[in-house]
Amino acid sequence: MAIPAGSNMTQGIIDRSALLHTAGEDHELGIELLEIFVRTFAQDIETLATAIQADDIQGARHILHRLKGSLQILGVHHVAVRIDRISESLYAPIAVEQARSLKDLFEYFQAIMDDATSILDAGTL
Repeated sequence: MAIPAGSNMTQGIIDRSALLHTAGEDHELGIELLEIFVRTFAQDIETLATAIQADDIQGARHILHRLKGSLQILGVHHVAVRIDRISESLYAPIAVEQARSLKDLFEYFQAIMDDATSILDAGTL
């Protein structure tokens, strides 16, 4: 997985200040939003995988749009931009280059989930 220039992996992928801003600077609310994110993000990723396997391009685009919104709340804008590019280029049947892009995207999703879980385990933003 190629991490974009300017990313600082020692601080994780999620922009904690963006999450806090969304939560109105309320740390407890920020943690609660992150818990909701983890639950819904995991479900959305499974739904996306199912749509892709079925060549359901409209379904995949819908889920990608949902995921993009969630990631923007967390300040993960570079992945949101990547989602836009992939979503616009999807067509059935899914071609090899699309499959590679989706595989990279799923690797980002895993890294984001790992970061979210790490934040929740620490209990603080």
